[in-house]
Amino acid sequence: MKEATKQVTGRETSPNESERWRELGEVLTTELKIAAARTTISSVPAFLSEHLRRRLWKKDKQQIAEEGRAADGDHTRALSQKLDISKCPDCGGSGMYYPEGYEKGVAKCKHARLTAAEDI
Repeated sequence: MKEATKQVTGRETSPNESERWRELGEVLTTELKIAAARTTISSVPAFLSEHLRRRLWKKDKQQIAEEGRAADGDHTRALSQKLDISKCPDCGGSGMYYPEGYEKGVAKCKHARLTAAEDI
């Protein structure tokens, strides 16, 4: 941790930071206890490392998904402004269609066939 601290801050760890390191230890211990309550553990370091990786990456994946949805919405809005979606062969302008039949359920229409038809 001393090496990582020096790499990140560019300086050695100061004696005044010992209280902060203790606080970090308490936070990690609390997180370990909460996560361990749901399962059995054979190796604490391996378990805690994997648990923290999953928690941290889960948040990143959520953010990526949200950004992707926002981009899809922008793309769909841009298409609807440029194209007459009422002529879409898939949804007929409703914005929803059955890509794999009625049994498989509906999906949001991206008007892909409409853009291909307009390009011709």
